[in-house]
Amino acid sequence: MLRMSLAVLLAAQAAGTPRTALSKEQAEAFAQKLESLRDRPSSRPGKSGDARDSVIVTEGEINSYVNYTLGPTLPAGLSDIEIQLDRDRLHATGSVDMDEVKKEIGNLSPWNPISLLSGQVPVELSGRYLAAEDGFGRIEVQEARAAGVNIPIAMVEQMVAGATRTSSDPDGFDIHAPFRLPPPVRRVRVMPGRALLDL
Repeated sequence: MLRMSLAVLLAAQAAGTPRTALSKEQAEAFAQKLESLRDRPSSRPGKSGDARDSVIVTEGEINSYVNYTLGPTLPAGLSDIEIQLDRDRLHATGSVDMDEVKKEIGNLSPWNPISLLSGQVPVELSGRYLAAEDGFGRIEVQEARAAGVNIPIAMVEQMVAGATRTSSDPDGFDIHAPFRLPPPVRRVRVMPGRALLDL
């Protein structure tokens, strides 16, 4: 689930003021929905998308879960995340400590836009969510900005991979690769203000 949340987060772009307030109650509601999925069998072929075989999650639940529940497990220096959902698109903002990012990237050219930034800065990311029927999803990252500076997508890829490397995954998270949805979810449909998890 952490990989899915990171993918959703890193596929997104800013959209001004928050639409929904955060709460521990919404974070718990989202966690309970995830837990309930583990006890539900997958729907029969051809049935995905039926209202009886879908679970609805809201922006408020997602944002609350990411900030309250996943917050301690997210890469160092990443905070104040807001994800907004539109039809097949994801939008998000957050705050990133660029000094932490630079530690993961290593030596930077003085012409690299990242080299101009330091301290905690606002970030904006945008992309499309590409749904699939086989239990995987994929994000197409289209734009990234940090403190108003355009960041090349290749640099975003490097930043994310560096920030998510572990002993079990030395290459880190690839923002271009498909990611597995939590079973038994077969497909996620992104809509304004909510997402439908089809079983």
